[in-house]
Amino acid sequence: SRKRKKQEQDAKDLINSVKPGNKVKTIGGICGIVVEVDAEENTFVLETGTEQSGKCFIKFDKQAIYQTDAIVEKTVAAPAFYACGTRI
Repeated sequence: SRKRKKQEQDAKDLINSVKPGNKVKTIGGICGIVVEVDAEENTFVLETGTEQSGKCFIKFDKQAIYQTDAIVEKTVAAPAFYACGTRI
């Protein structure tokens, strides 16, 4: 259905909007901060742990993202061009 396709596209857009600095929770329950994204391999590296316990870096496929604080940047179609207040 049209609604399902929209939901799938929204989920795909959210996954593709993840960039270094975003917080992510994986489908396995691992939480951390994204430090690297590889668009070619469709992967990201997640930093977990603390200075005290020791930091750990784990590479995941982007499809492993369950939740994120990333924001999808919507592109809005611009209206027709105007020059000196008149429509071209």
